[in-house]
Amino acid sequence: MLILFLLLTLTLPAAVGITYSGRSESPGHILTYTKGKLTWDSATGIDKDGVAVLDLFDAQYPGIASGNGSNVVAPGTDGKNIVRLKNNVSGGVSYTAVLYQIQTSDDLPVQAALSGSGLKDTTTSVPLPKGVKAQQVIRSVSGTLKGSAIQDFDISWLWDFEDDRDTLDTILGNRDPADTVTVGLYIVVEDNNSYITPDSPKTGDESNIGMYAALMGISALLLLLLLAERRRERKCEQ
Repeated sequence: MLILFLLLTLTLPAAVGITYSGRSESPGHILTYTKGKLTWDSATGIDKDGVAVLDLFDAQYPGIASGNGSNVVAPGTDGKNIVRLKNNVSGGVSYTAVLYQIQTSDDLPVQAALSGSGLKDTTTSVPLPKGVKAQQVIRSVSGTLKGSAIQDFDISWLWDFEDDRDTLDTILGNRDPADTVTVGLYIVVEDNNSYITPDSPKTGDESNIGMYAALMGISALLLLLLLAERRRERKCEQ
């Protein structure tokens, strides 16, 4: 029981996906591939096309806050997040990830970017989400993910502050309704020569944390019972 409890404790971080390969930053969103299925973690919202609603923008920045709690972007603000693709099968799979940006005005200078270790640009065509045009794609990457491995996608954005844009930035800030910008990441996995897209609209968490917690609780309880029984036997021997 002690060995089982220690094994569960040591393997829990890998199941949760807290750290991999020594990286200290935790992902904001996790997409897990199981056989023939892609599933976002329960904390990630997705639209009807299976596109993650990334937690990039905020309602408040230093010196800037939205009056109604809506997410805002403004001159001098920036943000970043990590999307993690986990391969939970033993064999390797191919993936394609597409970062796109949709905005209601070309005057918005928001610059989004996709980066990550081992990412390679690709011209491979994949079915884009409804409403997304080819010219709105910022970067498309592809690669192969080994069995029981992960691939991180670093999403960042920036509204670079420039003095010569002050007049235009003021105009943008006074528009009603305000202009909007959407940054989306679309990931598909190729399996048996067909594309597997994220589940929609269902969300879930394939990390089996509940099972780990239950097993840890049971093993801890049994360990305590065994220790209590051992203590009782020693008293009886005396």
